[in-house]
Amino acid sequence: MKTFFIKYKLLIPVIILSFLCVMTLITFIRGTVKMDGIVYNGFILTGKHYGAFIAVALSLISFFFLKQFFRYIFLLTLMLGLFGAINFTALEHSWALTLGPLVVSIQPSAFLVSLLTLGLALYHNNTGSHISPEHATVEVPLHIVKRHKEEVEKFKNIYVDKNTEELTRIIIEKKYTAAALEAAQDVLNERQ
Repeated sequence: MKTFFIKYKLLIPVIILSFLCVMTLITFIRGTVKMDGIVYNGFILTGKHYGAFIAVALSLISFFFLKQFFRYIFLLTLMLGLFGAINFTALEHSWALTLGPLVVSIQPSAFLVSLLTLGLALYHNNTGSHISPEHATVEVPLHIVKRHKEEVEKFKNIYVDKNTEELTRIIIEKKYTAAALEAAQDVLNERQ
């Protein structure tokens, strides 16, 4: 269950935004908006709504089919929503932040979803599920392994004439490449 959550946790904010967009579509189909107890007829979708529908659809598609681009697409979706370029809800609400002469409008729905996304992204990093280095496995491409072995053999041919004291100094000083150190250790091991 935990691996399922970790795999799909960033889908939660996308589902929330999808829900907001569906509610906006339902409001459009009904044609009425209720604000401060007053019902207004003739609700129409704006370009900001269509932009939100497209951004959320792209986020959903990228989550399942273009995973490598999901974070960028979803971040762009959140930023566009946060600063009011797109609108996920039927009514456009915003909070005004004044920073000296600069006034920035922030959409509450996008802000709250951004906070949720940040919390979910940080959750994985603090769960203690890190792999310790001795248990980690890394798949190294064959051409790199082959090149490393060739370098070790080259250094072994150079080090074969060195005495044990010189080889020990090379290993202790650790001023050389990994291949050189491995070769020095191999030559020492072969002598014993």
